[in-house]
Amino acid sequence: MKILGIVDNYKKSDEYKTDWGFSVAISMDHYNIIFDTGNDPEILKHNMKKLNLDDKNRNIDLLFISHNHSDHTGGIKYFSNNFYLNNIAIPYDIDKNILELVSSLRNTRTMNIKSPTTLDMNIHTTGIIGEDIKEQSLVIETKKGLVLFVGCSHPGISKIIETVQNTFNDRIHFLIGGFHFYKLNEDKLQNEIDYLKNSDIDFIAPTHCTGDRAKNILKRDLAERFVEFGVGYKINI
Repeated sequence: MKILGIVDNYKKSDEYKTDWGFSVAISMDHYNIIFDTGNDPEILKHNMKKLNLDDKNRNIDLLFISHNHSDHTGGIKYFSNNFYLNNIAIPYDIDKNILELVSSLRNTRTMNIKSPTTLDMNIHTTGIIGEDIKEQSLVIETKKGLVLFVGCSHPGISKIIETVQNTFNDRIHFLIGGFHFYKLNEDKLQNEIDYLKNSDIDFIAPTHCTGDRAKNILKRDLAERFVEFGVGYKINI
């Protein structure tokens, strides 16, 4: 499995553009996934070109949208206009305009997600988690364990992790995405960091809405388990 950052607050080099948003390309054995689509279509387009991902004949087997916020849905039209989308997994409470757009696509299966669902072989969604801001996360089974992709972790990263551990018969090998720590007070932040530090997750890549301060603390406390990520970063699993 190869993971490549497309849109993020962080970047590997100045050839890429940052944005308050998140999008990741995942490729494995002839199966391509886009997890979330960032905020600004022009920044998405720029980074896609720099990363050599803008081949208009490219098939995207699965477009996965974590939740109904514009910093994760802003590039949906870019993908629907420029690529062949075989499957789209969207939260059941997605914006009406987005639902109309993806439902109108020919030869694309749209899955309105509410509960845990197997999307393809070894590829799953946690289903919708949370109450105030609902969100789904992507879970991929690998020989090394589960790889868990989170958008903003609005329901709480600990709750998402516990849901995955209770749903899937395997341990989490790699966790990547936004943890939404930047708004937490001191006590709550320390509790969440301690939770991740004491978990048995092999590698953790906090990015997007995790926040600079929280990210630096995690880098210190997780040591070799910490993985840097952003636009242009590549991870092989």
